[in-house]
Amino acid sequence: MWEAIKGVFRRVAGVFRRSAVWFRDRSLPVASLLSAIGLLVIAGAVLWLTGRPQGGPWYYWHVEPMPWKDRLTYAAAVATGVGAMVALVVSYRKQRDAEEGKFAAQFAAAAAQLGDDAPAVRIAGAYAVAALADRHQDRRQQCIDVLTGYLRLPYDPQVGHRVSRTIQRTTDVEGEESIVTDTSAYRPADREVRLTIIRIIREHLQDPDAATTWCGHDLDFTGATFDGGDFSRAHFTGGVVSFQGATFSSDVVWFDGAVFAGGSVWFGGAVFAGGDVRFGGAKFAGGEVGFSAAKFVGASVWFGAARFSGATVLFNGALFGDGKVVFDVAIFSGGYVSFQGAVFRGATVRFDGAGFSGGEVRFSGAEFSRGEVRFDGATFRGAAVVRDGEPFFGWNECGFLPDPTWSATPAEGGEGAVQ
Repeated sequence: MWEAIKGVFRRVAGVFRRSAVWFRDRSLPVASLLSAIGLLVIAGAVLWLTGRPQGGPWYYWHVEPMPWKDRLTYAAAVATGVGAMVALVVSYRKQRDAEEGKFAAQFAAAAAQLGDDAPAVRIAGAYAVAALADRHQDRRQQCIDVLTGYLRLPYDPQVGHRVSRTIQRTTDVEGEESIVTDTSAYRPADREVRLTIIRIIREHLQDPDAATTWCGHDLDFTGATFDGGDFSRAHFTGGVVSFQGATFSSDVVWFDGAVFAGGSVWFGGAVFAGGDVRFGGAKFAGGEVGFSAAKFVGASVWFGAARFSGATVLFNGALFGDGKVVFDVAIFSGGYVSFQGAVFRGATVRFDGAGFSGGEVRFSGAEFSRGEVRFDGATFRGAAVVRDGEPFFGWNECGFLPDPTWSATPAEGGEGAVQ
């Protein structure tokens, strides 16, 4: 029985779909025919209402029937009014189509500027795309995707943006030895263009209440290469922000004072290889920030004075090697920070002076071979820092620290003091 009912619904849906296609392909003649029929129906209804016998029960109109001349006058007036409304709608549609055509032309011109060889023209193109996003809220995501897409293009900080690559394979006379020639063409002086795009994005994330804000929109930096950039005081609130697979290779990328609230920000699989990434004073209040499977190799990532309250921050499976991840003076007042399955090989992870007053920091399944995890001067009030279900108070190459009251400063011959 249910299958029969489903079959009926499918057939009805198919009829509607075919009808929609038919009307779409014949939109102009169908609209004209329906308009004519509609005007005739309205005129006939007015003629009937103004000429019907009156009197009787209380809910009838108590007026005398109009003569034919007045009835025709009223019918014509009503039909004319309806026709004027239809004309107004048609005019509005034409205006909207004209505006869409204008947007398409401006969008194509701005995108073409981003592909120009001259850096100044590319910068002008970035500002042109941003201006279109500000004027056309319904197309804002489209403009944002163009700018973030530019940052995802293949880029080498040493030589610039790669625009083409040619692989040529040749053989010797006897056809035995193969020679492969790999030639790439790069567009130089691209760093300033990329920094300008990052600055444009940051400026549109400063005030979530602004009419031109980009907060709540998706930002896709997947696989992008960053050799600098400033996202300071940006509000990542709502939407999905992806830095997955991105590479932070040199210089400093700033997230100081940024706010992560209510959205998802992903750094999964990102590579921090050189340079600094700074989250100093950032606020993590709700939402989720993921560094799962990220690689911190030779870089310094700073969360100094950051505040974690209600957010979930994941470093699950991350690799920490020969670099620093610093949470000095950070405040953990709720939320969840996880280092489950993380691997520590020569890195220093510091929570010096951090305050834990709620929430949980988990190191379950983490592997330690070199480096240290320190909680010097950290305070614990109602918070849990655990490893495999047991309290975790730090680690260095001498082993795990068994008690939070243990204290040995480097001057006294110890390493990784915990108080």
